[in-house]
Amino acid sequence: MMAILYVGCFVAANLLLAHFGPGLAPVNAFLLVGLGLVARDIQHDRWSGRFLWVKMLGLIVASGAISALMNPAAGRIAVASACAVAAMGLFDAGVYYAFRGRPFLVRSNASNIVGAALDSAVFLTLAFGFDLMAICATAGAKIAGGFVWSLVASKTMRRGAACVVVVLAALRGEAANVQAHHDFDRELMTYTFETFTPTQYGNWFGFIDGDYDNELRQLYGELSYTAPFGLTVEVNGGRSQFWNDAVGLVGWQYKFVRLLWRSDGNPQITLTHQWTWRRLTLCGFADLWTEDGRTVFHADPQVWFNVWWQFDVGGEVELSHDFAGTDGWKVRPTVAARVRW
Repeated sequence: MMAILYVGCFVAANLLLAHFGPGLAPVNAFLLVGLGLVARDIQHDRWSGRFLWVKMLGLIVASGAISALMNPAAGRIAVASACAVAAMGLFDAGVYYAFRGRPFLVRSNASNIVGAALDSAVFLTLAFGFDLMAICATAGAKIAGGFVWSLVASKTMRRGAACVVVVLAALRGEAANVQAHHDFDRELMTYTFETFTPTQYGNWFGFIDGDYDNELRQLYGELSYTAPFGLTVEVNGGRSQFWNDAVGLVGWQYKFVRLLWRSDGNPQITLTHQWTWRRLTLCGFADLWTEDGRTVFHADPQVWFNVWWQFDVGGEVELSHDFAGTDGWKVRPTVAARVRW
């Protein structure tokens, strides 16, 4: 089963990258390649003993060949993918074996570091040419993903991590999530980190959005504080190739409505909502204000379905008018995944 999962992760990564474009590369690196590395480690343990290296070499050669045959890309990219998978598997297996006798988490993550670095270096260099920054960034995402999956694979650590999460949530009262959205209109990925912290002195809420295809295109964030009696203070800021601004807001909130005054001298009304029914959640916001004589509107209604534990799938529809350097109305649907803690 782990051998099939190992090969399947790289095939799935190739298919997803071909369909959604380079914007999905960080997700592939973190989720799929990281999972593939840990699946190989588990299979290594199950095959320990007689003919271990015969079986492992067969798996490595097969994974490289299947990666090339199933890769929708042609020519140099397909060859680069096959070479990278084969090289990664060989050296990952060697390091994992060298650390035999050590705890699983030590063996797995030590081998993942070597495997992830080699996979990134071989693939990027053969496919696109040597780029140290790109290699380091991609390898970092794969190593981080491998670390997370190794925790999931280790029952002891999984239970311990679950206890830590529960205790921290009870003590701090915080909620956070990471989202990955595929934007069908702009053909890029948007990654979001979102956090909410209720306290006896008021509630803190903030998020950061980053738009990414083959590089970071736009960064936008908000941080707000709402006092127990309704006073709201908010700071928004963003940067892209088309615009760069920051604005402060102050006002009053009652239930889901905020009446705000902006530091650029314009009023703003904000509506927020969150409704949950069993596994289904509807949430989002809508902002309306004036700027340089124009009416600006920006809304992000989202829908999420809880699949398992704290993992959700869903998406949003970004509705905007004259927002962030664009003219007129824009409708940008996305499909997304979210992890909460």
